[in-house]
Amino acid sequence: MTLTNAQKAVLSVLIVVLALSLIAAACGIAKWGFARSGNLDAARGITVSDSAEVKVQPDTAFVTFGVVNKDKVARNAARLNAERSSAVVAAIAKAGIPQSDIKTVDYSLEPQMNWAKNPPIITGYSASNTVSVRTKDMGKIGDLLDAAISAGANNVQGVRFDVEDKRALRQKALALAVKKAEGKAQAIAEALGARLGPAISASESIDEYAPYSRNYEVKYRMARPGSPTPISPGETSVSAQVKVVYSIR
Repeated sequence: MTLTNAQKAVLSVLIVVLALSLIAAACGIAKWGFARSGNLDAARGITVSDSAEVKVQPDTAFVTFGVVNKDKVARNAARLNAERSSAVVAAIAKAGIPQSDIKTVDYSLEPQMNWAKNPPIITGYSASNTVSVRTKDMGKIGDLLDAAISAGANNVQGVRFDVEDKRALRQKALALAVKKAEGKAQAIAEALGARLGPAISASESIDEYAPYSRNYEVKYRMARPGSPTPISPGETSVSAQVKVVYSIR
């Protein structure tokens, strides 16, 4: 049977389409095989997690002092508070703290209400000024407390200890955690009769570092005016946790 030119053209197109289909199918099979082999490698990995902690002495302290005054007249309460707050700041500076490390963190002037009355009435006003002091000399903390209280501070909110270079400590903790995780993975691989390969992936758990604080009651210090105020910063720690996937052979 003799084919016409039109039939030959259609047949040629069909042959080309068939060839392209075969090529696409072959590529799909190859990709599927690659994906299967990739999944197989991941399935043969060992997933381990571990943590590490680095302890260090704090190198920075923040002491927070407050001056609170009350009066029936708002202007009088504010004026008395300003005078005593200035005296406290001057005493702190005299103790060896530069002005750049003395910061006002809160100031308020609020009415004092008698809520038993209907309607409630204002019985007076309370003025409050809070100052935060930063020092890297741990030996000065007790002197700061004594100087501030003697100058008129009547609200010591606490002492907060911190570490200035937390990034370096966290990196050290991460390195230790990874090393511990690798040792754990090595032990598992040996128990399975396999060899530990390189790490496939790794991630860290977020563990925010929080500086710790201690509160000291002013009443205790004022009850024993002749004794120094002992302050011990102790130790603080920075921890890190990692999860690592290792290949095995």
